[in-house]
Amino acid sequence: MASSLLLLVTLAIFHIAGSSLTSGDSFTVNLLHRDSIDSPFYDHSMSFSQRLGHASRRSFTNAKRYKTKLDGSTYQADIIPDVSEFLINISIGYPSHNVLAIADTGSDLSWIQCKPCIRCYNHTGPVFDPERSSTYRPVACESTTCKDLSSSGTTCSSSENCRFFLFYGDGSFSNGTVATETVTLCHRDIPNVVFGCSFVNDGIFGPTWDGIVGLGGGD
Repeated sequence: MASSLLLLVTLAIFHIAGSSLTSGDSFTVNLLHRDSIDSPFYDHSMSFSQRLGHASRRSFTNAKRYKTKLDGSTYQADIIPDVSEFLINISIGYPSHNVLAIADTGSDLSWIQCKPCIRCYNHTGPVFDPERSSTYRPVACESTTCKDLSSSGTTCSSSENCRFFLFYGDGSFSNGTVATETVTLCHRDIPNVVFGCSFVNDGIFGPTWDGIVGLGGGD
């Protein structure tokens, strides 16, 4: 099960524009469980039985979310940090900026909070500044990449860069610019990775994480 989940993440973690990986190449990324001692959510005061009880409640909550989707009801993923089991550590940009993101199978587009923050949630760490990265490139509206992401909430006019607008079932939202960047995984640089650079956020976002890695299957 763990190897299958890891394979899912390696295949779906980000959309890569063009052919950044040659045939036969592969990479992996470690998933950090929220109850791991290395997790920012780790509570030293909790007993093992308490952690087990919380994990059980998160599982039931997630099961209800996916049952709603399978039943064919109108479905929007909620951003609920308390039910997110796994975190992902990556680096983005050059010079590299460390990112801690929530792994979310209920959404498709990956995004992180960026400067300049027009309306951003409180964050305990440094915020990614695209102006300081030499590898940051906004995606053009007329590009195939922007059109391919239309089902993930992208929109724009011909005079703008590609924009994304994401709305979640709990009222949270995020919007900003679709761009490409170099992502570093396990000391390996992967260029032209498509992601959302978010300048406007509101809702139930955690102060210790930078954004969301969307692992949804898309439309």
